[in-house]
Amino acid sequence: MKKMKTVWWVALVGVAVLGTSCHRKVELRTWSATDYLRTYKSATLQDLYKYSFQDYFGVGHLITDSVACAAYIRRELQQAEELGGPMWEPLQACGQYVRVNLRAVAEHRVSEEQLCSALLRSTEVPNPITVQQWEGKWAEIMGTLSKRDRRMPTFEADSTHIAQTLAEGHYMMHHSKSFNEAYHYHYRLIRADIFEQELLPLLDE
Repeated sequence: MKKMKTVWWVALVGVAVLGTSCHRKVELRTWSATDYLRTYKSATLQDLYKYSFQDYFGVGHLITDSVACAAYIRRELQQAEELGGPMWEPLQACGQYVRVNLRAVAEHRVSEEQLCSALLRSTEVPNPITVQQWEGKWAEIMGTLSKRDRRMPTFEADSTHIAQTLAEGHYMMHHSKSFNEAYHYHYRLIRADIFEQELLPLLDE
């Protein structure tokens, strides 16, 4: 777990990002959208978009009480055919959130109560931005993509769909079918500061 812990501290302490809405003490390296696409080779532009907006907008879930939260987690675990993906993954577009795999609950490393408590307190975004501001951030992220990245099979269709979504004043989007089929990634978004203080010690044992 030492290697994973090192990766976490790089992400937590500071990843240089586009724009100024994310605040860190030190900037250690530049986050690259291409890094994400190399890690998740079955990801589409839609998945990169989701990865990025989650870090700026956070949880966005409508569940507001711990009972409903726990019931939803139990139902998702019962229906999941597989629990793929990393145990936890710091989002690096902005560095505000961490994806925590529901496998942590299935393996009894984190209880439903602990995860739900962290989730419900993660709804307040540390550095909130508007949809209009996000549209500018996304344009900057798009500008960093290489020619190779832009040759993804669904790139043009995804790009058009994302543009239409933003034009309508919305930002939410689901994972692509190809991502879900490849990774079976079931997770919850937890604010980075809450994750570090409460969940990381449990997962780093």
